[in-house]
Amino acid sequence: AANVDRTRFDSRPYSWSNLTPQYLGETDCPFQIIYGDHDTSVGDDLEYRIETALAARPDGEAEILPNCGHWSMYEAAGAVNDLMIDFHAGT
Repeated sequence: AANVDRTRFDSRPYSWSNLTPQYLGETDCPFQIIYGDHDTSVGDDLEYRIETALAARPDGEAEILPNCGHWSMYEAAGAVNDLMIDFHAGT
């Protein structure tokens, strides 16, 4: 809650909407999705979010990290770093 209070932009209304696939379809830059398999902010929509994003942009990459929640960059820093390094090395 403290981190949300300190942000300059409240992204929650956008991340919780169905606009992401539409916006992805309007871009041409490479994109990567990384989720933790226990991300409670996603609820039961994890597979749906990934499927709709990749339907809009089949050239994207998606990874689901086991035993991670919403803060996978902290909970599995090594795995996230490796995925991001590999992704950006190919762009």
